[in-house]
Amino acid sequence: MKTPSETATTRPTKIGQPFARWSLRKLVAYLWKAPGRVIRIGREALRGLLARRGITFQRAKTWKESPDPDREAKLDRIEEVLDRFPDRVFAFDGFGPLGSVPPRARAGPPRSAPTDCPPPTTAPTACATSTAAT
Repeated sequence: MKTPSETATTRPTKIGQPFARWSLRKLVAYLWKAPGRVIRIGREALRGLLARRGITFQRAKTWKESPDPDREAKLDRIEEVLDRFPDRVFAFDGFGPLGSVPPRARAGPPRSAPTDCPPPTTAPTACATSTAAT
């Protein structure tokens, strides 16, 4: 039976596990049921033990490349603008451009339209509703 640090540095597929990398949860679960010698240890204790031996767990980082055929030209244009106008700011995210008004934060399930108001008309009407924030 290997020690926890030896197990952590072994590819899981080499010891019959159906995944490519260890997480602390998976390693703890394996050690609790390990063939030959069961090691009862919690996640934080295992994290500390492995850290003392120089073994740390990192989140897998992934990214996607743009399929846009004009990607390089667009990136060149951004670099040109940044050089000419250093005070400009560009913001990118994975969702594309966002509207100028941020979405409202919701607490709880979506609210339905008030039932005490008349249906919308073109005539000016007044309707008072009460809402409570949680």
